[in-house]
Amino acid sequence: MSNIEKLSDLLEEYSELKNPLLDAVLKTLSLMHKDPLPLALGFMLTELLYKQNLGDTCIKADAQSINSFYQNLFIQKRERSAYSDLQPSASEIFCPLISNSDIASVFEGCSDLIGTDKASNKPLIFDLGRLYIRRNFCYETKIADFIKKVSKEKTEQNLSEDEKNTVKSLLDVLFERADDDKSKNEAFDMQKIAAAMAAVSHFCIITGGPGTGKTTTVAKLLLLLQKINPSKNNILLCAPTGKAAGRMTESIKSQFKEEDNPKVGDLSYSFPKLFSDKNEREEIKNRICKTAVTVDKLLGSIPHKAHKIRNADNKIDCDILIVDEVSMVDAANFSKLCDAIRDDTKVIMLGDKDQLASVEAGSVLNDLCNDLSDSSRVLDEEKLSLISALSGYSVDQLKTTDITDNAVQLNFSYRFAKFAGIGDIAKAVNNGYIEKGGNRLDLKDLLDAPFVQLKDHVELLEIKDSKKWNERNVALEKASHDMAEGYKSFWNELVKSHNEEGAFTGITEAQAKEIFKNLDKYRILCSNREGLYGIKSINERLEKAAKDNLKTLNAKASAADSEWFIGKVILVTKNNYALKISNGDVGFVAAEKNRDGSAGPLKVWFGDENSVFNVSPVFLTEYESGYAMTIHKSQGSEYEKVCMLLSTELNPVMTKELVYTGITRAKEHVSIYSDKKVFLEACRRRVSRESGLMERI
Repeated sequence: MSNIEKLSDLLEEYSELKNPLLDAVLKTLSLMHKDPLPLALGFMLTELLYKQNLGDTCIKADAQSINSFYQNLFIQKRERSAYSDLQPSASEIFCPLISNSDIASVFEGCSDLIGTDKASNKPLIFDLGRLYIRRNFCYETKIADFIKKVSKEKTEQNLSEDEKNTVKSLLDVLFERADDDKSKNEAFDMQKIAAAMAAVSHFCIITGGPGTGKTTTVAKLLLLLQKINPSKNNILLCAPTGKAAGRMTESIKSQFKEEDNPKVGDLSYSFPKLFSDKNEREEIKNRICKTAVTVDKLLGSIPHKAHKIRNADNKIDCDILIVDEVSMVDAANFSKLCDAIRDDTKVIMLGDKDQLASVEAGSVLNDLCNDLSDSSRVLDEEKLSLISALSGYSVDQLKTTDITDNAVQLNFSYRFAKFAGIGDIAKAVNNGYIEKGGNRLDLKDLLDAPFVQLKDHVELLEIKDSKKWNERNVALEKASHDMAEGYKSFWNELVKSHNEEGAFTGITEAQAKEIFKNLDKYRILCSNREGLYGIKSINERLEKAAKDNLKTLNAKASAADSEWFIGKVILVTKNNYALKISNGDVGFVAAEKNRDGSAGPLKVWFGDENSVFNVSPVFLTEYESGYAMTIHKSQGSEYEKVCMLLSTELNPVMTKELVYTGITRAKEHVSIYSDKKVFLEACRRRVSRESGLMERI
């Protein structure tokens, strides 16, 4: 890459950098500046807006970092070239585009555009060596100010000795373990430690992978809080998506199901011990088991406006706020949520820090949990002593666990204790980028063992991106046939439900629940939308397989050649509150049963094995085929078996977070279709979103 004299030449050479927002920003800033923008500022803005689309909130404003960004683009372009194996000519060698003196000139000559704090009221902000769009800077500083403020809050830690002993005894009851409890041999009961920390913290994060008991811990914590401070009884639950909110609601409610012979350690065992009066238990259950809402709905959206109904001047009315799946909350919504929280509200956040970050800019949960396993972290000794008194572990013991002043990591997975292969693979993927003693852990060895020893839980099915069309098609056909087998129980249940004594009929709500149970046993997850193994290609093949398998059934429904046919699966792509469906909801098509027992019109059924409703297809406009979905869309969901398809070529989304998220959607078995080399390299790549949040805190 020779020296570039015009930004337009750079954009022409690297079309991936083109962005309608970039054009608008450049034009607007040029008008404000009343002169052409310096080329160096153009380079910085191009990188900033490109990286914002990838999730960064800012860029490092130094020559080395900026030149490295453009050099990587240059190298990637050469690797894609048909002549990448040839030595580059002198004109093909990368030349640095920007120097530190260029950057200094920009900041000196564009002080009308670039400020250093919110008060400067400039469209761009330079702070902590980073360049921000003002909006993202405001989001980040607001989050940092909130975290620092709630971290200093000491009111909930002022317990007398009698109060400490009471809380300790309550925690002992709530976290009593049965002799056959799989976690009993663990050195620490991290759920108990998490509950102790959350009980005495104004703000607390409980993070952990699937099956580590985040919801269980919160349910027990809420009982504890209702016991020690019953006046704080206005509890709200929320999550970033409708699907996540629904799963949170069901998960909390399932904790409070009464059992005739409850097992030691279950909430149904300890609940009556804390509250002997049945009527009081019902009241408490109704307070806790509320329907979770989306963060967007909690804040109250205003159409076509960025600000919310709930804000700094109109706070959310609640005593205790529980936020689930926080990894999916971007910086903008996290900031707006912080803004709307009352000073006296206790906030408990749940999420998996190792999962994919939000689609929009920011990686707030990961930033806030960054110090969890850092041996050099500094902990608040006073708070540590209090948690020690409540949990029964010594201060020195607590210092060896994964905790910070406001966060606790749950490491033991009940789910993967049974299906060890999935847990071992997930752990290996998370450790793939870690270096010990200057050497990176041998990820290949870590991954090979489960694939060899625990084939009943995990399997890697290699696929190659052959240059020959016939070879590629044969491989895709075989993979598609194998994937179709995963949906056979769903299709069989549809056939069974539409048949009554040999006659074609519609389905009832009870049958729809059973069909959902079968549908959610299996799901295909893809790394990408496009490409041979992307969701568009796979959904096209699975829909054809569905029509072939249900040909006779659809002939009876006169829907064999229709867009809407029995067995069609859709994924909603936009919230529709009027229809009570949310972005990410999955539905299937089936005939509704009339009162006289005959088959009614085809409807799209939504819900799960617990509750269902249906909608006429004519009302649905924002959807896509749902047999396969992207791994991003699968966050917050879980299935008995997962088939994960990774692109045969590395691309920006292929990271260890993506692979980990896909693997951990499976409860019992995961099959991974991938090129082995691509799979290993993806596991070694970590999402690293640029922000200054950790430094501000």
